[in-house]
Amino acid sequence: MRRTRRALTPLPLLTLALTACGSGTGSLSIIGVVPRAELTVQVTGLPSGEAADVAVQHGPLVRALTGTQVLRDLPLGRYDVGARTVVSDGAPYLPVVEPGQVTFTERHLRATVKVSYDLPLTGQLTLNVAGVPEGQETTLRLTGPGGFKRDLRGEATQTLTDLAPGDYNVTAEAVRAGEFSYPATVQGNPVRVQRGRTGVVNVAYARDPRFGHLAVRVLGLPEGVPGVLEITDGVGESRTQVGSGIVTDLPQGATRVVPGDTQAGGMTYRAPAMTVN
Repeated sequence: MRRTRRALTPLPLLTLALTACGSGTGSLSIIGVVPRAELTVQVTGLPSGEAADVAVQHGPLVRALTGTQVLRDLPLGRYDVGARTVVSDGAPYLPVVEPGQVTFTERHLRATVKVSYDLPLTGQLTLNVAGVPEGQETTLRLTGPGGFKRDLRGEATQTLTDLAPGDYNVTAEAVRAGEFSYPATVQGNPVRVQRGRTGVVNVAYARDPRFGHLAVRVLGLPEGVPGVLEITDGVGESRTQVGSGIVTDLPQGATRVVPGDTQAGGMTYRAPAMTVN
């Protein structure tokens, strides 16, 4: 009959110490080997070459780890494992530690802790606004994925958080100050918001040098009669000006002013046409 061999489980090593006594008798002491533990810390999710920030604590002793490592010959007891956020290329990688605590006993001598890094699920967008005329306010409109829409005050600098990844577009209407128009120039549009990263859009307001204004003063008419003028700008567009005032947003070039005949008190008032450059 064939016998089946069974694998033998190694027993702890024993040390025998024999001590002789003067009376002719002796004593026998049996000393067992103190068990030691092994902890494996697995780090994943960071870009290649980026160091982790992991700490393993046992009592007052703390050991720092920068990547996957196996810790051997550890005394029994409780071990706490923690990790801090790592910033790589401007993006924060957030750690999740599972489990965060292990306890080694004579029956439990090996354990594995996983430290998983990953980017946040959302991103950020910083809006920088400059050139808004003093005392004026402006509104920006931000649109994005999934029908996202938000109107924002044109503050100097503001950062929007918790934005879903995707492409965003910023629009800004011109601001009027006095008799001048200040259109906005948007740089960085459209901007792509990525997980854990911050996109930037710059909005700059400036007086449009291509446009000016024309001050019109009507004289010689009876009191209360304003007079009507036909004004044709340098690109051929016409508008009507009633009485004295300022005609704004005229493009550069020759502007033609043609006063219309005005009837008042049974009389007709006329003024010559003129061209203003």
